[in-house]
Amino acid sequence: MGGEKIPKIGSVVGVLGHLANQHSADIWLAIQHMFQSSLSPENLQEAKLGSVLTVPYFLHLASMSPILLHILTLNLQKTLSPTVLNQLVDIFQQHKDICQDYFSVVDLVVYLLSKVEYEAFNILTFLISLMQKDGLHKLVKETVELILNKVIETLRKYVHSKSHDPATNVPFLTSLQKHVADLCSLFIETTKISQPILTEILTLVGVHCGESTSTNIVSYLITHCTSSQQLQSMMGMIQHLQSRQPNLISGSVTMTMNTLKSEIDKVDGRRVISNVLQIIEYEKHIYGDISERLTTWRCLQDDITTLLPYLNRQNLSMADNTLCLLNYVGLPDNIANNTILKLSSSLVKFLFNMFQIQDEAEKLALVTRCLTYLKKVCVNKIARRAILRLLLEEAIKTPQGYVLGSSTAPPSERTSLIDMPQAQLLEENQKHSIHVILPQSHSSAFHAGIIGQGLRNVITSIRLHQDAVNFNKQVFINILLLICKEEGSANHIESDDPIKNWMKQTEQPPVAMDTDEINIHPVPCYRYLASIIQELVSPDVLYTDPQWPDIDFAKNTVERDLVINKMLDDSPVLWVILKLICLDPEAMLLCVCILRGVMVTLIHFWESCRDKSSTNAPKQLEATVSLIELFKMAGYLPTPLQYVNELFPLLAPHEVHAILLDLWKYLQENEPSKSFQQNSESQHNCDARYLRTIRSVLHSNIDKLGYYYNRFCLTH
Repeated sequence: MGGEKIPKIGSVVGVLGHLANQHSADIWLAIQHMFQSSLSPENLQEAKLGSVLTVPYFLHLASMSPILLHILTLNLQKTLSPTVLNQLVDIFQQHKDICQDYFSVVDLVVYLLSKVEYEAFNILTFLISLMQKDGLHKLVKETVELILNKVIETLRKYVHSKSHDPATNVPFLTSLQKHVADLCSLFIETTKISQPILTEILTLVGVHCGESTSTNIVSYLITHCTSSQQLQSMMGMIQHLQSRQPNLISGSVTMTMNTLKSEIDKVDGRRVISNVLQIIEYEKHIYGDISERLTTWRCLQDDITTLLPYLNRQNLSMADNTLCLLNYVGLPDNIANNTILKLSSSLVKFLFNMFQIQDEAEKLALVTRCLTYLKKVCVNKIARRAILRLLLEEAIKTPQGYVLGSSTAPPSERTSLIDMPQAQLLEENQKHSIHVILPQSHSSAFHAGIIGQGLRNVITSIRLHQDAVNFNKQVFINILLLICKEEGSANHIESDDPIKNWMKQTEQPPVAMDTDEINIHPVPCYRYLASIIQELVSPDVLYTDPQWPDIDFAKNTVERDLVINKMLDDSPVLWVILKLICLDPEAMLLCVCILRGVMVTLIHFWESCRDKSSTNAPKQLEATVSLIELFKMAGYLPTPLQYVNELFPLLAPHEVHAILLDLWKYLQENEPSKSFQQNSESQHNCDARYLRTIRSVLHSNIDKLGYYYNRFCLTH
């Protein structure tokens, strides 16, 4: 072929082209037979010149006829097996003097590949597999790599010339457009050797076929990339494509989020979220904090709801990545109310999942990120109120409250509605007509079981280590403080770092809060917090005013008081929340009915208690001390009476009962709504008649309580 013309080659091409319309299979068989005969043992032993020039002859025919090129590329993998390729190497090495136009043959192969219209993907897959296949001659792999690099160079020239002539068509790239998904899958599965080549091919396909194809490519890679090297190659591809297609990232991220939403069970959400994080960090590295250029950030703001299911997964690593992503996104200004509610619910569930972590370092890192995002979310008033309500409901009403020390039954041990007998609405209404429900009492009673269903099941509480519970409580209270701070942003709130507090308090639970350490002014959110607590704890809406009734009136609210007392026993975190509400005495007025219910229950208990010392009932003693502490923080008791809780551990039950009756009498005659105003204006002293019982108790126990005499009995 070196300079000599083959006679009548044009006629041969014309005849074969005419026959190919109806006899393409026969022509392919003839070419196959001719090629195999050139590799027969006789020809190889005699080293005939015809066997050497067979391949260049076929290539020359294909360059003159697209139909013959198509026939020649059919079943190429079957024709050029590894054994055949090694035989071709042996043949060409024996005729180095004749086959001096090695690079000319390679250039002809490259030219023909750029013109392939139908078998481009199969040929590309075949060539890439040869680069990775063992048992092939070194020259074969080098030739394949050279061909692919030259193909990429040629295609790049064609693609860039398209900017001057939009009508330019590159058949090879157009054919690959139909196999974009397969090409991306090949990119994910291939080795490091051929990955740069596939990256270049995908980039050229995206440039040639337009932004929609590029979007499909990048979206597929975001969904399926599994290694940092693949992500790095994808970033390079994005950087090259984005110069021509500025909306590439926004379209790709939007498509990825739609895939994540529609195929939530088929797509690996953890991988997708991690890859999107990589893109955001890449954009921040390139553009800095210029929000106008951070297209991924703007796209995700419209798809926050797609990320929320992954925030609630038990896989905390995935939830952590989702939280990092949400931290980048922040809270859009025009976010819909239903999206806010979904976001608030997901955040609260994530918090309680986070509280279950045993590893301290991991929990601390998650707490920091969670508080950072909460600050962004709580700027929105609706989100602030929703998170506050959901936090309290989750802590008090659901089994997840065990992370805060609650003894609520786990889900598996609660009575299932399916197992309960089905009630008929008509029958229930008929039952209501045979008895009168008093308006001041609740219609159901708290008992040890239900008639017809036997005793209730014994509840086995889930318990965390006390240090973990203490830390969870501290974080929970700091979150409530953070929300209240955002509600009254004009009023500065200073609270200690939850991490530092936890490190300081290793033995005592972080429930003691000194009001001198927190600079707080009344804000609406504390009143909203108090109204939620009243709604969740008190089952009755009647008799919730702050006016303190006579002790005999408590007979009308016995059932409600028992429910309130049991709820405080089951959820100790309620005491901490009530102490927080006491920072705003006006807000605490909404919870006076709770304090009253607890107090009357304790009065009846100490009256009936026959133990010699109050310390024999530690649970009730702790509740009594905490109750007086709440009265003190809210300013409902004057100076001498504020300290009676210090005496209780040293007294007998009947003495505690007598003192509580005096306190009840004081609160009845001094309405709490006025008491805290007086106490805030001056540290006034209470009337001596409220101290008679205390003095009598001190005289009776002078050996144990002598050092308390100055505090309670001296005239001020």
